[in-house]
Amino acid sequence: LSVEETPSVDTNTTNEIIIHFFIQVMGWSPLVLTLAGDGLFAYTSAFFAACANILCFTLLWYLMGKTKSWPKTLDIIFIFVNGTLAMLTWSFPDSMATINSFSDTMVSGGLVVGIILAWLLGFPLVKDHMVADSVDEEGIEHPILKHFIRRLTAMWIGVFSVMALIALVPAVINLQEGVVVSDTVEIVCVGLEFIALALGLLISHWLYPVYFDKHQDEIAAKYKEEIDIWTTEHPDHELLIGDDSSHTASGG
Repeated sequence: LSVEETPSVDTNTTNEIIIHFFIQVMGWSPLVLTLAGDGLFAYTSAFFAACANILCFTLLWYLMGKTKSWPKTLDIIFIFVNGTLAMLTWSFPDSMATINSFSDTMVSGGLVVGIILAWLLGFPLVKDHMVADSVDEEGIEHPILKHFIRRLTAMWIGVFSVMALIALVPAVINLQEGVVVSDTVEIVCVGLEFIALALGLLISHWLYPVYFDKHQDEIAAKYKEEIDIWTTEHPDHELLIGDDSSHTASGG
């Protein structure tokens, strides 16, 4: 009697997928903790989560050779933003009510400022989070990929700006003398913030990449001169942009 062989499972690959998923989830934990909770414990936990991401989880992934860049731009921004909020909480305990009212606006607004500053310094958000691990340093300077990076980085600035404005609604209500925002309004606003965040993740990880893949030729046509210059400077590069051979880095 013959026994059918059971297909072997690549345990290492499975473990890497699990670890990568865990790191991706933890990467957003500082923001989630701030949105979902208030007070000293929540803000301090968010700061320690940001520290754990940059000093442990993403560092481990980098040392394993699974990512080409460390530290990540977003992790650095979370350190500063959540660190500032935690410091304010510890320094001004008597102002906890005001800090709680504006915490979401402070964090989302801080992310907007941090992303813009990083972009101006040459570190756009999406560059090291979604593109840098897929292509090399030369490829990432391709005009089409720079277009991809600009669009999604701008999208995230828009998402966090919307989240900051939503969070501002209950905060402003609380500023009115004798008026306390209802739990319903707070829950609705926090829910809208999470929806905005979910939409941002959906767009950046799926919807825009799908759109980008389907319209590479049209996008490339807008950057014909820049692509020609890049191709001349990198004649042996294997990067392929679009289906037309004129859009390949190798020029073939």
